[in-house]
Amino acid sequence: MILKAVLIISVSTTFAFDSQKSTTEIFDAWKIRIDQEHPECAKTSGVSDEELDGLFRRQRLSSSRNFKCYLRCIHKVFNFVNDDGSLRKQDISDGVEKVSVDVLDFCMTGVGEDMDECEKSYTLVACMLRNIFSYNLL
Repeated sequence: MILKAVLIISVSTTFAFDSQKSTTEIFDAWKIRIDQEHPECAKTSGVSDEELDGLFRRQRLSSSRNFKCYLRCIHKVFNFVNDDGSLRKQDISDGVEKVSVDVLDFCMTGVGEDMDECEKSYTLVACMLRNIFSYNLL
């Protein structure tokens, strides 16, 4: 348990300063990109405007099934997951500021094999918000 705590602190500290952009700038850019390139994710998942506002303005995650499936859609349309559901870690690291393969490896330890795809996406994003962007989601 102590090793995990040290790893979390190390990962958070190492990657918190990896980008010159603020968290707000990163999330604003993603909101614009998703709205322009893949508005179908919001439509097909049934995610609410309030849930999207929570994510992009306050970096808060809704625990609703629709929201979790919205995240999964984003992962799929940006080719962050393979057809078998496995992560394309290097593509995520290359495409998302402040995210490294090491962070993804760490966050994947919380993703269970028996989780459905929407739950996996949610668990991964929650871990990244806690450990890269230092958000307390509780």
